[in-house]
Amino acid sequence: MNKHIIIRASFPGFLFAVLLIMSGCISWNVHTSIDATLTEDGKLQREGAIELKRFELDSLDNRTTTGIDSAKAAAYIKKHYGTPPEVDFTGYEVHDDSTCGVSWTYDAENVSNWVWDYRRYAHDSAGYSGNRIKTEIAEKFFYTDYEYQEIYYDAIVADTVIAHLPEMMPYAQEAFFDYLRNSTRSFRAQSALRRSKDALSDELVRFTNKYIKPYLYDPANWEGEESYGDSLRNETVDSLQSILRTYPATDDFTPKIIDNAIQAAIDEIGQQFENRGYAIGGAYLIGGSDRFTFAVKLNLPGRIQATNADSVGDGHVIWNFTNYEFRGKELLLYARSNQYHWVRLGIVVLLAIGVITAAVLVLKRRRL
Repeated sequence: MNKHIIIRASFPGFLFAVLLIMSGCISWNVHTSIDATLTEDGKLQREGAIELKRFELDSLDNRTTTGIDSAKAAAYIKKHYGTPPEVDFTGYEVHDDSTCGVSWTYDAENVSNWVWDYRRYAHDSAGYSGNRIKTEIAEKFFYTDYEYQEIYYDAIVADTVIAHLPEMMPYAQEAFFDYLRNSTRSFRAQSALRRSKDALSDELVRFTNKYIKPYLYDPANWEGEESYGDSLRNETVDSLQSILRTYPATDDFTPKIIDNAIQAAIDEIGQQFENRGYAIGGAYLIGGSDRFTFAVKLNLPGRIQATNADSVGDGHVIWNFTNYEFRGKELLLYARSNQYHWVRLGIVVLLAIGVITAAVLVLKRRRL
């Protein structure tokens, strides 16, 4: 069986074909950079920028850089992105390398409760992806602790989709059996198909659950030559063929026929998703053609004590990530610093020295 055929016909491939049509064969590379500063008085200052690069797209491997202007960039931003009230995107400056930059600024006086300044809206639902920010300042006499948390998340409806899989399965099973019934008309093949229907149905349900759930929650499973989807699909083809050979023995159902029947079931499930309007690709259209990267720089007062950032500098930390890293889960950016109050500490030390000196003088006078 040709694995490359299976890869092209896989469920993510089905989604890509749909998204490619919807996008009008245009793809985007989108890089978001944010420079944030937490001030000593608890104010959070944000400067954000998005760089857009536009491509004509024939396939995932065939991209041609195409021109971009401020109107196209503005339309893209308006359609897909949101900022907090009274905050607008500005700039729309086209650079020499055919990228277009937009920016925004955002100041939050108090972020002890969650605030946000970044959202991307799903293309086919009211869902959105975005960030949530929360800070905490613990004022001590000798020092102040600063703690920063930012969470990125994607607007997928994985739990809802999985919950609805049972009602989609009859449609998938019907497509699966229709393909097998129409693939051969021999009496033995039709008899094997009838007698093994329950066992085949159970195996198809098992395959669907194991095939779709990892895609929804972790698309990294699909990367590489020996991907999760390839191995599971090949294993399922072998299992289905083994079942068919025992009810009664027949070799009419070849691996290619069985794989095509599985594809018919997958296509039907994809159609059911589309009919229900689920943003299964998330706000970032996972499985689609666009590419998204992020860089977040945070400036903190004092000295960095703990962080999960990718790099640490003098009074700042930097995170670099892609939208895949918060697919089906939240990505936490965390940093903590403390700032010593040297003046207070110095005064206390001087007072302590004074007290000790006075005590020594008193003791000396008593001895005299």
